[in-house]
Amino acid sequence: MDINHGHGHDRTAGWVLAGLAAFMTAFLLWWLVRDPQEFVEVRLGVTPALADIPWVWAVAAAIAIAYAGYTVWNVPAVREHVTTFSRLKLLGIWAAIVSGMLEEMVFRQLFMDWLDRSDTAAVTQIALSAIAFGIAHAAWIVLARDWSIGIPVIIATTILGAMLATLYLLADRSTLPAIATHTAINLVIEPWLIVGAIAGTWRAQAAPADRRPSTAHD
Repeated sequence: MDINHGHGHDRTAGWVLAGLAAFMTAFLLWWLVRDPQEFVEVRLGVTPALADIPWVWAVAAAIAIAYAGYTVWNVPAVREHVTTFSRLKLLGIWAAIVSGMLEEMVFRQLFMDWLDRSDTAAVTQIALSAIAFGIAHAAWIVLARDWSIGIPVIIATTILGAMLATLYLLADRSTLPAIATHTAINLVIEPWLIVGAIAGTWRAQAAPADRRPSTAHD
């Protein structure tokens, strides 16, 4: 559905996505211009070492399929519109790419490497990165205006964060596999996860009486 003519929830989601994507894009560009080589080799993790561990990509694919599948199965707003393409979806693609990049650079490369320099054990690095990732995604509470979603969201994203942190270590601290995994998940579930949060239709267990009749975008 065209965000210019669609439901008010779609327009709100469009503005949220555009704002977030623009901010993240600006930050990534600043990082790139500041030091292109560091951005590619360290932040993105494009290193020759990845050629020695090709099986890491199989792990990355398994995580992406598992988490995207879990979300599609459990969130009606995603399940009902996962194959829909629109201008809103284009915004979702943009946001998926830049958020996948920036979040992995921050929560994995920067945070976990800082912990490593502080002689923090690998398992603790994974745990702290996962918890920070989960807490950061509690912003869904604001979008949904529903405090009851806080714990489920934090638990789900903390688990994802732990898987991505483990993948980061398996990839010899190259961020690229985690970025690819995170981006792939976002490409499947966005923008419909945000639309569902804004519309209040994200719940998998919503009673039929509580759900409005299905529309093009609910």
